[in-house]
Amino acid sequence: LGGHYLMSEINATYLLPQLTGYAALHEHRLSLWNRYQERLKRLETRVGVDVFKCPIVPDYNQQNAHIYYVKLHDNVARVALRDYLRTYGVESSFHYSPLHLNPYGQKTGVFSGSDHYTVRETERLLRLPLYHALTLSDVDRVCDAIELYY
Repeated sequence: LGGHYLMSEINATYLLPQLTGYAALHEHRLSLWNRYQERLKRLETRVGVDVFKCPIVPDYNQQNAHIYYVKLHDNVARVALRDYLRTYGVESSFHYSPLHLNPYGQKTGVFSGSDHYTVRETERLLRLPLYHALTLSDVDRVCDAIELYY
């Protein structure tokens, strides 16, 4: 209401199936996220949270299964695991860089104070594959490779 955007029929035709299939898609992504968590939480317990840490979702929050990441000891460990996973045909990625380190952010933003945590924590995050066409057996293959690494 009050906007000047009127969706074209082509856009509406493309978006409608995504919206009507959202519940099934969300359930699928949630099952993938839960499989990662189930498998990798055991590894976290075995090797310790200083080496390998799974995401934490507080009881009062609802999981949206948008991404699955692990937090490693440092950037060296993150790069090593990413490179190792590539040898198994698994593409993982680094997380977003902090805005104050991004060229656009440096050009347009203002950063004041000191950064005690953001860079250090960002350099520990490794995003694992999580997308609509992924299967539970694909997640198991990723987890198997990570468990072999450790």
